[in-house]
Amino acid sequence: MKKIIVTALLLVLILIGFFYEGNSEEPYNRNFEFEYYEDESNQMEFDQVKDKFYSSEEKINYTGDFSFGNSTSTYWIRMKIINRDFKGKEYISIYNPTVKEAIAFLPQRDKEGYRKLSSGWGYGNHKQDERFFYPVFKMNEGFERHEYIYLKVHSKFTQNYRITFLSSDEFENIKRKYLLLYGVLFGVLIAVMIQNFVMFIQLKNRAYLFYLLYTASMMIYQGNLCGIYNVFIPEKAYGIMNNTIILSLVGMGMIVVFFREFFQTKDKLRTYDKLLKGILIIYGSSIILFSIIEQPTIANFYAHNMASIGAVIMMMATVKAFKAGMPQAKLFLLGWTCMSVSMILSLFRNLGLVSNNIITLHLVLITISLQAIFISIDLIRQYQKVESDARSYEFAFLHAQIKPHFLYNTLNVISSLCKIDSEKARETVLDLADLLRHLFDISVDKKVISLKDEMECVKAYVRIEQIRFRNKLTMTYNIDDDMDFNLPPLVIQPLVENAIIHGIRKNKGTSHVILSIKETEEGYRIQVGDDGIGMTGEMITGLMKGKRYKEKGIGIANINKRLYELYKQKLDIKSTLGEGTTVSFLVPKGMDK
Repeated sequence: MKKIIVTALLLVLILIGFFYEGNSEEPYNRNFEFEYYEDESNQMEFDQVKDKFYSSEEKINYTGDFSFGNSTSTYWIRMKIINRDFKGKEYISIYNPTVKEAIAFLPQRDKEGYRKLSSGWGYGNHKQDERFFYPVFKMNEGFERHEYIYLKVHSKFTQNYRITFLSSDEFENIKRKYLLLYGVLFGVLIAVMIQNFVMFIQLKNRAYLFYLLYTASMMIYQGNLCGIYNVFIPEKAYGIMNNTIILSLVGMGMIVVFFREFFQTKDKLRTYDKLLKGILIIYGSSIILFSIIEQPTIANFYAHNMASIGAVIMMMATVKAFKAGMPQAKLFLLGWTCMSVSMILSLFRNLGLVSNNIITLHLVLITISLQAIFISIDLIRQYQKVESDARSYEFAFLHAQIKPHFLYNTLNVISSLCKIDSEKARETVLDLADLLRHLFDISVDKKVISLKDEMECVKAYVRIEQIRFRNKLTMTYNIDDDMDFNLPPLVIQPLVENAIIHGIRKNKGTSHVILSIKETEEGYRIQVGDDGIGMTGEMITGLMKGKRYKEKGIGIANINKRLYELYKQKLDIKSTLGEGTTVSFLVPKGMDK
């Protein structure tokens, strides 16, 4: 378990390091000069703004980093290349995938005026940029490098920007590494969703469904924050981005619902369960409120705070669960600690206290992926426990295959033999003891046993039945003396029992059962045949599906299920009414150990 956790952390750190090395922002060394102007009215046009700029140390920088936080204003940024020898830069990038409006005004050589290019999710499919995860504008051949460049930017979420100039090679390198980063992180989330869907279908446990829904909603939400829709479905970006806050609240609501189901807080953590119910009510009310009232800046700040409060409550509840000895709390606590830290840093970034960079912008997505890995480990453990319990019940069923009436009848036969043939009575007692020993020695962990052990059980059972039914039953074994392989326990004995009970007992004359085991190129073919009354095709289909008929089908569905799980093989049943039945299956070579 520790190896899995350490490996997951190392993979994420290596991925970040690999990306960050290729996208590091070296100091500009005064190659560029940046200054900004705040338009609080959000109404000013380009011609009005140009004259508003003035030189001021507090509004000029050489890094291109601007942290305006939750401001509702529109910002104008003026840039100029101040090193005339600085060449090779072809693109202007605005590092903020959630910017609604980004307009570049590029000075044109030999022409009066500026070329206007628009970007941002607010423009949907009508953007005039390079269609990247965040706005990137290409400077055409007519670009005048020695004049001022103007940018108009506005975001409903966080007004943090990093303005950079990129060469063609730098931009191509960044594109490749973004695709790698998102491919890995979103790939993890998709894999977790598929895994939880499969386990939900199999177990019908709502915890898996709730975690699937949480992962899906957070993946859609993070797709917004990372600008995924700007690239792949730009025509839908406007509608999805407008619902970003609602998506975040839905995601937080789903993790709370999952948490309550996963830890069974209603029964085991009642105090925290009440707090979590209250959080769910607040989330639900907020979703309705923000669907009606459009206040994205306020909503964004509110959602971050409510998410942080919910995270703290779940952290406290997880600590309580861990102290109470709940094993599933350990990895959840690890994953949720990472998630909580990232949410707090995301809040600081939203407020403009932390700038945009590869770490801060993707920290929530990274921790969601890590959390998905950690929690999935616990969910898989739970799934394996259910499977283990199912095997326990399955073997309890197998142990119960010796019916009470069989024991009563066998004991009655032994009692009668004691009077007329004491030696035969002794042999029958030994056969019954041998049969019971084999049955009760089978454990949950023993998936296979040797053919020798299985045949001892079969032969003991047949000898008892032959004593009970005297001359009405004959048994033939077509098995090579040196045959040796492993197979699931109690798969031959129930088939022989079926042949005796469902065929022999209803045949007025002497009946014959043949057990044949032959080695083939594919594996070991085991076949049990009788000359009893047979079955219809409909009855065979029903038995394979687990349907019970009167005195028919002891363990058929169970055997078929175990064979398929172990070997991907099924029972082959052929039967003709009035003539008999043969049941066979294959133990493949290479899987007989």
